[in-house]
Amino acid sequence: MCERKSITDAESRMISVRAAAVNVWLDFGTGITVAAVGLFIYYAAHNAGAICQVLGEFPSTAGLMGIMEAITERGFTGYESGEIVGLAVYDTCPRYVYILDAFVARYGTHGQVA
Repeated sequence: MCERKSITDAESRMISVRAAAVNVWLDFGTGITVAAVGLFIYYAAHNAGAICQVLGEFPSTAGLMGIMEAITERGFTGYESGEIVGLAVYDTCPRYVYILDAFVARYGTHGQVA
């Protein structure tokens, strides 16, 4: 028989982020499928430590742009890389949200950065 495992606080936060992400993406009619949302969440969760480490070393919009370029080199679009970074930062290192805000203030919203 399988022993039941309780979830950690970090796992609980990730479940909340996943639910919120699915609701946001589907509510705004982006055309992104649930499978794609799962991939974004997985990629963000799996790489959040590295994303936050790089932002810590290069705390600027240029540092953020470098991270997003690296993610697009792995096959994601620019928009998707922004979603991935946003998920990682808001969940793992919210102290860097100001960099996300500065990026949007400088480059605009979806469709204006590329």
